[in-house]
Amino acid sequence: MTSTTNAEPHPLAVGLVRVLTGRAASMALSFMGWALIARGLGPPVFGYLQFGVSVTFYVAFLADPGLTTLGTRELARARGGPALLGRILGIRLLLAGVVAGGAAAVLAASTSGEDERRAWLVLMSTVVASAANAVWILRAHNRSAALAVVDVASAAVLFGGALLLVNSELDLLIAAGVFAVAQWTATAMSLRGVGDSGWLRPGLRNSLALIRRAAPLGVAILAINVYYYADSVLLGLLRTPEEVGFYGAAYKLVLPWLAVAGTVGLLAMPQLAEALQRGSSFEPLVRRLSKLSMSLAIPVAVGGTIAAPTLIALVFGVRYLPAALPFSILIWSVVTVFANAPFGFLLLARRRDRAYMFIALAGAAVNIALNLVLIPTAGMIGAAIATLSAEVVVLGAMLWTTRDVSLRVLVGGLLYGVPIGLVTGLAMWPVRDSVLALVTGSLAFFGACALTGVVRPGEVRQALGAAFGRERPA
Repeated sequence: MTSTTNAEPHPLAVGLVRVLTGRAASMALSFMGWALIARGLGPPVFGYLQFGVSVTFYVAFLADPGLTTLGTRELARARGGPALLGRILGIRLLLAGVVAGGAAAVLAASTSGEDERRAWLVLMSTVVASAANAVWILRAHNRSAALAVVDVASAAVLFGGALLLVNSELDLLIAAGVFAVAQWTATAMSLRGVGDSGWLRPGLRNSLALIRRAAPLGVAILAINVYYYADSVLLGLLRTPEEVGFYGAAYKLVLPWLAVAGTVGLLAMPQLAEALQRGSSFEPLVRRLSKLSMSLAIPVAVGGTIAAPTLIALVFGVRYLPAALPFSILIWSVVTVFANAPFGFLLLARRRDRAYMFIALAGAAVNIALNLVLIPTAGMIGAAIATLSAEVVVLGAMLWTTRDVSLRVLVGGLLYGVPIGLVTGLAMWPVRDSVLALVTGSLAFFGACALTGVVRPGEVRQALGAAFGRERPA
């Protein structure tokens, strides 16, 4: 009988250790960077910047109509090579030039202040940076160490620029520049990671055919990001910049956790696609993902709700305390996103792109409808409720569409996540008005994880040993 002590750690575990280590460092740096920007600019000017960043993300989505998600899956299935990479780059750069140039001209012309006009031009440059970013290739090739380097480098630039350059409400243009340089840094580091793999030789052959293949994925990605950013845009249009600033501060503490769910899923999708290609069982991987996801997401949501005012004041300052209530609502979207992520990426691995697209469209429709009703009367609280409601709709649809595995897998994950969340919340409650709540909650969380066996010490040692060894090129 083979000993399990010498077994190789699962590739997903190694990738998770690398990426989450980098994500933890980048989250910390990003938190501090955005906190410094928020403190320096103050709620109204910070709200204007957040409105601009949200608009920029929407423009960037138009330059990637599902191409990178399609490319990730095709590379994982050993379909396509340098020619595919070059075609995706060529199409993305062409689209980015058109949409970013047009948006920059319109937005700059409709803005009165000189700094505001320049800020729009700077922000729109990040659309081109996004189009040239090759991080999706690193994910497809499971280059987790390189992914961690990209994350940390970009966050370090954001933090350093915020610390040194953003000091007052007059620094809007500087803050926009810091954000843009961070995005360009991520692009440069990702290109360095992939090397000359064909990504550096753009082409436009059969562009329309490739765009048609990617279109369902593009529509789905755009729809998903509607309920990440539409609320900030509509708040900016229907309410005040100050309220956008409060809401943006709340979301800055939530978005990194949502990014973790996406990163983990994108790491898992190539392995799911490979398992389906071979005809082997994929359920153990999905079950493992769900257990880990729920064991992290539920404690984060419980702890965030309990310590919301303390956390907001600690990170952004007491001027941002009105952000505590929307944050305590938005943090529960971590649970819904982590719950549906394994099944969403299973749908993509199964090539059920249209089902994925319709689910995302349903969530976007609910989000926009509720935002239009709730924002005029309830402001940022209504926006938070609309976002969480849309996430619940998406979760329900995702579970139904993958019901051959989803219900039993999710129940198994909840059996771990709920007790760990309760232990974390009970440890934090007596000291909820103190920074000590964050310390006691963290200790209780790790203790509960150890006791429930969510992550076994032997697995951790094996994954750490493999993760921080020399990474072989793909």
